[in-house]
Amino acid sequence: MQEIAAYILDPAVFFYFLSGFLGLLLLLLCLYIRQSLQLARLAKKYRRLLGRAPEGNLEEILQAVHGEMDAVKAELLRVDRNQKALFDKTKTSVRGMSLLRYNAFHNTGSDLSYSLALLDENRDGIVLSALYGREECRTYAKPVKGGTSSYNLSQEEARVLEQAARALQEGGDSFA
Repeated sequence: MQEIAAYILDPAVFFYFLSGFLGLLLLLLCLYIRQSLQLARLAKKYRRLLGRAPEGNLEEILQAVHGEMDAVKAELLRVDRNQKALFDKTKTSVRGMSLLRYNAFHNTGSDLSYSLALLDENRDGIVLSALYGREECRTYAKPVKGGTSSYNLSQEEARVLEQAARALQEGGDSFA
């Protein structure tokens, strides 16, 4: 034992021992500082996350987020159902239309007669025509099914029906 004590107390050995011990202590200090910085960053993130919870409880936050997600999913399903219902309604609404003004009788002054075609997405609808004369004005309505009418169409009515069908394909309307 005396030999070990004499060996350790030898100034050269003691210097190496002390240098190693201080080096080890310095290494441990660096590791401690590094871990403290990482822990401080994690604590900051954790406080920011828990700052939204009333009690600062992560479990409560996750339950609240899960409940909100369920509510959002339910609202999304409701909006999707409404959107589908509106889409179905728009199939039967007027989507293609065309208007043509013309002079039906050459002895009248200007283009006071007109034909109007209104079609839905299925190319069903109506052709309305008003023929203006000096003594009277006559109005005609002819149903359209699948882009054709079971009634004879005048040249202007056929033209306006064709323009409305084209406008339906292009997604707009046509007024001449």
